[in-house]
Amino acid sequence: MKAARKNFYEPDVQYERLTPFMKAYLARVGEAIVNACSRSMAEEAKRAAILAAMPQSSPGYAATARDFDLVRVSERKAVEKLLNDRDQKVAKATRFQKHIPPPSTASSWGDNEEWVNAVMQHSTLLGIDTKHELDYELLPLAAEALELPLPPGWVEKRGGFRAEVKNSAASVNSHESQGSSGDSNSSSNPHNSKKTLVSYVNQSTGAILFEHPLNGYFRNIVASRKLARELQVRSKW
Repeated sequence: MKAARKNFYEPDVQYERLTPFMKAYLARVGEAIVNACSRSMAEEAKRAAILAAMPQSSPGYAATARDFDLVRVSERKAVEKLLNDRDQKVAKATRFQKHIPPPSTASSWGDNEEWVNAVMQHSTLLGIDTKHELDYELLPLAAEALELPLPPGWVEKRGGFRAEVKNSAASVNSHESQGSSGDSNSSSNPHNSKKTLVSYVNQSTGAILFEHPLNGYFRNIVASRKLARELQVRSKW
């Protein structure tokens, strides 16, 4: 049974399925809603005190009451806008989450949040726009690519520095161009920092990459599906 929301300003959503960015947003907007309601209640008390101090027969009573009604409506609309904006973002986040399949090997991931973050990061590497809802249907590709083993003949090497990896590749294969081509891919690997690298070496040819060897294959699939979608839309014009 799903636990009931503690407050009206808390969205009906599975928090464990949210990304840190979305959790931070909900914390901010929740605080903004509470503050707006608190200010409105405080101002309403002041308005009630002002009206209580005014004789109802006085010339300015009716005009003051109308002005207070307008302010009250404005405050309510401001809170409703915060709630509507939040609910729309939560709905979009929920649709996003539904397109991410669970990991096939749950034990290799600390928790669901870690898995979702990894899929989001890998999606960007493959050319999937996680801010574009039409691309949500491509998220299973990123999840699949993230868990694929290396092709036969490829090994993963962790640690070392860029120059060391280049020299290692050059010692296996005298073609220096292979080292330079690997350097162009270094920024595409989320595991690579400015110095420490994760590299992939082909034991047969000595080729070296700084991203998973199958990333290019999945990029082509993503690009072809996007193109097919675009052509389908154009055919309806």
